[in-house]
Amino acid sequence: MDAHPPSPRAPLVTVGIPTYNRPDGLRRTLECIRGQTYPNLEILISDNCSTTPETRAVALAHQQADPRVKYHRQDANIGLEANFKYLLAQARGEYYFWAADDDEWTPDFVAVCVAKIGDAGSVMTGMRNAIRSRGLLRWKPPLDLSPERGAFANAVAFLNNAQPSLFYGIHRTAELRRFLQERMYDYYDYFFILRQILTVGFKTAPDVCFNVGIESDAPIFKPARPRTTAVYEYKPFLRDALRATLGARSLGLFQKLRLAYLLSYVAVNEFAHFERELRPFHTRLANLTKRALRLVRPLFRVPLPAPPPTMVLPTDPADLCTMFVPAAKLTDPVALRAEIADAQREVRAKLDVLRNLSAESGGRFPPPGPDDSSAPLLAAAPPGADPGALRAQLGGLLMQLEEKEAVIQRRLPRGHPSKRAA
Repeated sequence: MDAHPPSPRAPLVTVGIPTYNRPDGLRRTLECIRGQTYPNLEILISDNCSTTPETRAVALAHQQADPRVKYHRQDANIGLEANFKYLLAQARGEYYFWAADDDEWTPDFVAVCVAKIGDAGSVMTGMRNAIRSRGLLRWKPPLDLSPERGAFANAVAFLNNAQPSLFYGIHRTAELRRFLQERMYDYYDYFFILRQILTVGFKTAPDVCFNVGIESDAPIFKPARPRTTAVYEYKPFLRDALRATLGARSLGLFQKLRLAYLLSYVAVNEFAHFERELRPFHTRLANLTKRALRLVRPLFRVPLPAPPPTMVLPTDPADLCTMFVPAAKLTDPVALRAEIADAQREVRAKLDVLRNLSAESGGRFPPPGPDDSSAPLLAAAPPGADPGALRAQLGGLLMQLEEKEAVIQRRLPRGHPSKRAA
């Protein structure tokens, strides 16, 4: 018997799960999706001709246990794009979302999205990055999108806080069908999200219900069509994004020009970072273009994003802990006290570095004084402090560490071996 009988009042939501040779990830995804509190689900699996039997075994076990699960194995590997399209083409639900086999969802993910979507075409909850190699559930900068704010404001907010995983939100299936006729390319997810914002509206819910699965902190490039002479291709994204912007009925003429300017900067900004090793000459031209675009920014009055590797840190000390401390330690008072002790030692060490740099500078840099802002944070946590108070203290120390490291980097002479590469 189905453990989740469908409600006649709840619209059907189709979940498309593309998978290939990742039985453990597929098992985790199916457990998350089958465990949703929202019952009226159609769960489709498309196995892209996995070469190991474990993937099939996992899928068939879940199909046998839950009649909502339907498993299909492709006769040959049809590629990622065709596999995504196959799943969407089979969908019967009013709403649809892709569930990658390396992500995670809280049990209320679908319920929160369906309750929030309203008249919009797409919806997504707040997110974290799940960096499994380090056990981190890392904070992500929240993104507030709502049709009530206006398409232009939403587009600017997204392009300055680009979160391509919004692609994995819940969408109205009818509005999604156009994807079946399109070709995926590098930054297609950026274009898709922008178009949804400009045409049918995109909403975000503040509830954090989605974890983006990341195997490690090391950068992993996933170009749509790998080449030896470049990392990514940028023209298709910029072409289609500009076309969608200039044709948007939701924007005024000056808003279109401002957004076109911002899109141009985004494309050049991404190029300048990712192509610097394979295309150094073109990267120098891209950096010159960035400077020229920044000079005319007062004419367009839009904020510009930082270079891609920039890590945005939360202002809440407790949230800051998730950037550096494994999630399993964040509820353990003993582990938190050990982390606090380590952070205290690191703060003292950085204060010593700053004093030495001050002495070596001949007074050009002032030494940290006795009223240094980290001093109150070096006191021991009170006995019996709960994990929340310990996280707050640890987060304060980590914030001091980041601030002091930034000062150290500014004061180190050029070419110093401890100076971070720009």
